[in-house]
Amino acid sequence: DARRGSVAREQRRPVSATPSVDGGGGGGSSYDVSYYKQRLQRLEEKLAKEHAKVKTTVKYYEEQFAQQAKKLNAKAERDHAALNDECAKLKSQLEWLKSTQETLKSERA
Repeated sequence: DARRGSVAREQRRPVSATPSVDGGGGGGSSYDVSYYKQRLQRLEEKLAKEHAKVKTTVKYYEEQFAQQAKKLNAKAERDHAALNDECAKLKSQLEWLKSTQETLKSERA
């Protein structure tokens, strides 16, 4: 069983990213060079296109983030102002209640 496995490994062809060139000679290496140059150029173009997409996406989400931050800040300011108004209203009511309580105490006495 172990021997059959090694034979099977020997019979496998190595997987190559380059197309096979029949005919041998010096033409194979120049073909590989031109193939890889073209492949590299295509990959660089694809990378540049993807990089541009990523930059556009990042810019979009940065703009969305800035808009949401502005909206949240404006809402927080409105909420803060409303709470300050409510606080002032409650303080005035508390003062009125204290004065009314003092008046009632003095009337009872």
